[in-house]
Amino acid sequence: MSLRRLFVIAAALALLIGLWCAGWFYAADQARKRMAAWTAAQQAAGNVVAYDTLAVGGFPFRIVVAIEGPAYGTPIYRWQAISLALAFQPWNLHRFGFRTAGAQRLDIATGNKIETIHLKMDQADGTGSFDAVGNMSAFESEFRTLSIAIEQGPVYGFNTLRIEGRVPANPIPKPDGTSLELAFAADQIALPADQAILAPQIERAAGTIAFNGRLPAQPLIPALIAWRDAGGAIDFARVSLRWGALSVEGDGTVALDNALQPLAASSLQISGFNETLDRLAAAGAIRPDVAGATKFALGLIAKKPDGGGPPVASVPVSIQSQQVFVGPIVVSHLQPIRWE
Repeated sequence: MSLRRLFVIAAALALLIGLWCAGWFYAADQARKRMAAWTAAQQAAGNVVAYDTLAVGGFPFRIVVAIEGPAYGTPIYRWQAISLALAFQPWNLHRFGFRTAGAQRLDIATGNKIETIHLKMDQADGTGSFDAVGNMSAFESEFRTLSIAIEQGPVYGFNTLRIEGRVPANPIPKPDGTSLELAFAADQIALPADQAILAPQIERAAGTIAFNGRLPAQPLIPALIAWRDAGGAIDFARVSLRWGALSVEGDGTVALDNALQPLAASSLQISGFNETLDRLAAAGAIRPDVAGATKFALGLIAKKPDGGGPPVASVPVSIQSQQVFVGPIVVSHLQPIRWE
């Protein structure tokens, strides 16, 4: 190869490297500007965006925004963590990856008091996407070895928790339109001892949830009233639960009644109901006579699956006036939710 050809190749490589470096620094500067614009928009809307330090790196193949002490808050809740890393490809700032770990805190305003939830995880990572105007449009995340502790309350542990979310595109917003769709899957959920009636842990819980209507940025009770009055409801589909002998699958809807208490209707396929009702009766969760009547009613309608296994009963389950109905039978009474 001639010296001239080597010189041309070297010059071309130098030009490409220079262009790539310029492109990276331009993209990094755009990432800083977009974060600054998003922060200003959130603060103008009355939300809190704070952090201890923010550094941009990742050269040459990624743009990594490393944030120490991140915090985000609205009039309803405030979240804070030890650290958060966001990673972008230089040619696509609308999609990002994220990673966080360690202890986190979530404060939720409920009436005149603040409920604090402590979270701790070995690691959480995932991806997210922004739409054309900079709002979050989709995300997916996985939490490993996660614990959720309600301050001065119970502690729940998750081996893994996977969540995917999507904000539907809705060019003609309606008060009761779907504002968020979630799919979740949790494995090996460790329960507090006083709640482990059927087994010490829930083997698996999964399903999809659609939140219909938007919760206004107001104190909790006025926000819930406005959401309810605008037709707000939560639809769940393909929900499944395996807990001890109990296996449940089904769909349904949850809303709030005039007293801001749950109002629910669902269609469920239930197996393992005999063992479950016996355990609930033994724990004092339901009366023995109610357990017996429910077992008899479900036994009449239950069918053996074609592939074998325990009988499965298809039955409506509902909540109304703090009462839980399995078909027409009242099986339990719920304590009212106190929002303040």
